[in-house]
Amino acid sequence: MSLDLDALLNEGKKIYVKNTSRPMGHIVLTFVTAHGKAVPRNIPRTWIPICLTDTLSPDIIAQSNELRQFLNKGILALVEPTVAQNELKTADASEESRRLNLSDFSDKAEVTERTLVLDNQFTAEANPLNPMEPAQLADPVNNRVKSTLLRVESKDITEREAVAEFRIMQGELTSHDLTYIISQVEDEGPLKRFSFAVLSEHSAAVAQDVVDTDDPAEDPEALAAGRSQQAV
Repeated sequence: MSLDLDALLNEGKKIYVKNTSRPMGHIVLTFVTAHGKAVPRNIPRTWIPICLTDTLSPDIIAQSNELRQFLNKGILALVEPTVAQNELKTADASEESRRLNLSDFSDKAEVTERTLVLDNQFTAEANPLNPMEPAQLADPVNNRVKSTLLRVESKDITEREAVAEFRIMQGELTSHDLTYIISQVEDEGPLKRFSFAVLSEHSAAVAQDVVDTDDPAEDPEALAAGRSQQAV
């Protein structure tokens, strides 16, 4: 059952949303106060739920047509408050919250610039004549996966920070990406555990698809009876 914004507000509950944009990016919502003042609210590129009522009044949230449009389009999704609060208590969510706080500072800009350079480098290596052509199809591994692993190798980020990045793009990760991560990481740390877990989910989903599409087993007795009727 889908959550209803008005119902949550009427019950006096906190409003939590998740960034469900694909591919995931930063979202800026503009709320308007009763006096007509615009109040921007950033929804970062993250997998953890964000509480809107921590910084905005329920009345302002209720009047936001932009928020409702984003919810209807699937760019944002409401999260049941108890579920959100339990998720935010986990160690992974705490680590992600710290990462988000750090990302607000300008000293992260240098790392971001290096990542863009690495992304361009991989694209150029895939097709040195024309980087815009889809020559990288010969290599099924996502360039962002490679650049993130390079940042781990160069000690720009920790394995936990890399896992946080991969959680954000989890819906885009393929089996090729996950097996590549596993093959490149030597230690049995957070990266390898995360990759094995997601790869298992992929395998389970494929197996379920096979089960769902299989034809139902035919009854041998029914087949024999059918042949007898045809013979008559």
